[in-house]
Amino acid sequence: MKSKHNYSIITICACLLLSTLVRAQNVASRFHLDESDGMVAELVSCLAEDTTGIIWIGTTEGLLGYDGVGFECYSTDNSGLPGNVFTDIWAEPNGSRLWLGLKSGLAVMDIPTRRIRTLNDEGFFNIADLSAAAD
Repeated sequence: MKSKHNYSIITICACLLLSTLVRAQNVASRFHLDESDGMVAELVSCLAEDTTGIIWIGTTEGLLGYDGVGFECYSTDNSGLPGNVFTDIWAEPNGSRLWLGLKSGLAVMDIPTRRIRTLNDEGFFNIADLSAAAD
């Protein structure tokens, strides 16, 4: 009787493990993006999702906003970014701003207007500086 019970527990654990692995593979394949989708950078350093569902992707070549269909691309060439190499992104829960940590400084994007403002001139160089100033 005891070996039947152990066999049942092992079977249930194996089924749970397999279902988790299968589910993980499905999720990974759904979100595979490459150049054919408009993904312009190979190295992703950080991600954030805003309240509208846009996935913001910080790369070594700039910022990408992915809405499930296409990309918005931001770099030093076409925006107020102080650099292109991202270290951190944080979306405010109220949906108004996206905080952008870069190797070369700190910026904030007004999400509704997509305007980017650099904060380096205000003495902030990374998101941790903002936390320290708030304390």
